Amino acid sequence: MTPAQRDLKSAISDTRTVGVILAVVGMLPLLVLVYDKSAMRNAFTFTTRLYILIDTAILVGPGVWYFVAARLMRQLNRQVVVVSRRIAVVQLVLVVAMLVFGFEMTQSGMLMAPAFLAMFFVPALIALLFVLRRVGHAMDAIEPGGHGFEALPVETREP
Repeated sequence: MTPAQRDLKSAISDTRTVGVILAVVGMLPLLVLVYDKSAMRNAFTFTTRLYILIDTAILVGPGVWYFVAARLMRQLNRQVVVVSRRIAVVQLVLVVAMLVFGFEMTQSGMLMAPAFLAMFFVPALIALLFVLRRVGHAMDAIEPGGHGFEALPVETREP
């Protein structure tokens, strides 16, 4: 196994770990919501729907994506790395936006729970951005990618 392959395997493992942790931690507030009798009396209120949307957008959705992306990265799929970087950046922006604007706009602390949980993973997301960069470099070292169509050598044939 070459050093690039070892580095790729390690980086993919890191990506998978972050994905699993974010998905599991994102499920905890949803489980609390399910077992909270007062919240489930009016299960389809605007606040409950908004809470589920925020939790899914900040924690569960990206966590599941990172887990799936790790599987696709083993196949040297470069597009997955680009999409994962974008998702990590959007996730960081959402967490910061929820923490900055959430205290002023919401009167219910319930809506802040997903952003508050994700706040502890901001260093992990920043580290994930570096890991994804490392994945891209390892993929280039293993198999340099082409750009669209590549010119083939022309063979001349006698008539």
